Amino acid sequence: MSPRRCSSYFHSSDLWLAGLLAAVAVTAAPRPARACAGETSIEAQLTFDPRVLGPGVPPELYFDPYTAGFFGACDDCPKKELLAEWASYLGPSVKSDDWSRALFDASLDEIDGLIFKLQKKAPSAPRGWEASSVASAPDPAREKVIAALYFVGFARRVEPFAMAVGGFDERARQEKERRIAAAGDPLTLQKNGEKALARVKDAWLAQRWAFQLLRLRFYRRDWAGVASFHAEKAAQLEGPSPSLAWRARYYLAGALRRSGDVARASVELARIHVGYTPLAGAAASDFAPEESRDWERSLALATTPREKAALWRLVGLRHDAVVAIGEILKVDPRSDLAALLAVRELNRAEVAGDLKALPELQKVAGAVADAGRSDRPAVFDLVAEHVAALRGDLATTRARRAKVLERAKGDATIIAQADASLALAVAQAWRPGKADLEAELPRILKGTSACRARQVVQAAVRAKLGGSARAAKKLVEAELLAPASWPPDAPDSPWRDPAFVKALLARVDSPASDFEREVMVAGSGYSHAQLAHELAMLYLARGELATAAPALDGDPSAAQPLGTDPFVVHVIDCHDCDHEKYQRSPWTRRRLVSKLVELEKQAGALGEPAAQAAYELGIAWYNVTQHGNARVVFGDTHQVTLDTTRAERWLKRAFDGSKDRERQARAATMAAKCELARTSGSASPTWYPALASLADTKYHAEVLRECGWYSTWRSVEGR
Repeated sequence: MSPRRCSSYFHSSDLWLAGLLAAVAVTAAPRPARACAGETSIEAQLTFDPRVLGPGVPPELYFDPYTAGFFGACDDCPKKELLAEWASYLGPSVKSDDWSRALFDASLDEIDGLIFKLQKKAPSAPRGWEASSVASAPDPAREKVIAALYFVGFARRVEPFAMAVGGFDERARQEKERRIAAAGDPLTLQKNGEKALARVKDAWLAQRWAFQLLRLRFYRRDWAGVASFHAEKAAQLEGPSPSLAWRARYYLAGALRRSGDVARASVELARIHVGYTPLAGAAASDFAPEESRDWERSLALATTPREKAALWRLVGLRHDAVVAIGEILKVDPRSDLAALLAVRELNRAEVAGDLKALPELQKVAGAVADAGRSDRPAVFDLVAEHVAALRGDLATTRARRAKVLERAKGDATIIAQADASLALAVAQAWRPGKADLEAELPRILKGTSACRARQVVQAAVRAKLGGSARAAKKLVEAELLAPASWPPDAPDSPWRDPAFVKALLARVDSPASDFEREVMVAGSGYSHAQLAHELAMLYLARGELATAAPALDGDPSAAQPLGTDPFVVHVIDCHDCDHEKYQRSPWTRRRLVSKLVELEKQAGALGEPAAQAAYELGIAWYNVTQHGNARVVFGDTHQVTLDTTRAERWLKRAFDGSKDRERQARAATMAAKCELARTSGSASPTWYPALASLADTKYHAEVLRECGWYSTWRSVEGR
């Protein structure tokens, strides 16, 4: 469910807020786009680069509808951060890899064994640890390592209670229960941990002990205990590690939420969101105030304008970016928290095709930029420029771009995006013959090189240009800019017209302007060699062999092996079998055309040699269609065909011109396959009766044995 947006930029009503909070409460992720998750990457759809926000905004907060909720910067970052802190604490005498093994992989018995070795209560380290620097820490570091190992042993006992188990993973659930049973009573474990914490004099280790005790309370579901312990041990939990301090707050927020104190939980999440980048996305995912009174209390509990702005940014991330921008800037006109929402809303609206949201976003972004108080006025100008471009407003796009360039201060990413947005607007305004825009566009596109969205922008530009060219019936220009997809044998396909292909060749060979050269031709993917090949195959597909033969001289693929024999046929077609068997066949396109020319001459006479030539022509023309084994002949062109008419015509000629009943049976069988392909039927009304009249031939017996359709037809017909 989605609340109605406010009609005024700087206004929100209680009714709107109640609806907003209700919607946020049931929303587990940002609003989805039209595409299904996994269908394509978000980068492949955006023409606006969110990196214009600069390094101060975590990339994990960029709009991405294909991720369930928000996500962290990287999966192994917490582990790396943790190991770096331990390396700083333990010093160079303990190798990082050795400590990583102790911290993450060592069993409780191994940890105890290492402690005994360091305390000189055991003669040797546990098996497999003899060469580890953990077991041989020198005197200055030994006591630190022993104390650290005691802590690791405690943390290892806490870990089973924190194990996450999927609902259907019975083996993992049983393993968790086993480990919890081995760890013992969690309350006893907690009390022992508190006694140990009381003895710790080292602030660095004390913070870690306190953090584990906080976690243990959380996984014991002692929500009140988490809150009181966090308050009691605030001095220890807040330092010296900033990472642990923020992660402790994250547990506090979770406990507050579960105990029903949604207002305090929301404030803690807001603090985490703007204070600690690795948890910014997680805090946004967990933010879910349910009622207006919770929200009002959260705002009242926020102690600084930044905390209030952070609360509103979470609202913007989870639900309504435009309203949240206004509320943030009420609290702090120079807040650095609003620009992300404008960029996210633009990305969301574009991916979702939500054009109705664009005018309001343009109005808000323009107002913020014009006020000149934002920390990122160039970004708000960019957003307003891009919306204008998407809406086809070239004049406004130019005006906003000018302001962006004034404020960009040499930022290559921002300048490139300004050019990308202008390119979209120019493409929408272009019509064939607009020389001023044609002269401008190549220069603009060159300026987009630093834009991450460059390829998407160029594709969108070409699509807009191609659409305009096609609407103006400029088919050559349209094909170069935005190639159309034509199904096989489409009667209106221009690719069946030699004049069209020749015009493409001429344009590719001799573009008349920078626009034609750099925009139309360079981005088309068409080359002289490709189009020369297309033209030669077009003549062949039309049966114009006298023209196809010399055209092959300009076709670099003419001498490439086909990897099959186009004159091989069977009762039951087997494309892959033939390609495997005849992959070293000497047949090429040039040789095929030469053979077809020779066969046509022979077929023009009378008698059995002419009938045989006609039969071979029929076989070859059948095989080059999608039904035969030599479809590779047209496979990389627009001349792919399902049409077996020409093949059937030659086979009929062979049947009619021969007195050899075996040859007639073969011709009738192949002609039947052509008719079946042409009619998509399961029986050949013309050629099955002709074949049945040759029941005394050896080939008829072969067909009857192999072809189920024919044998069924014959039994039904009683022949």
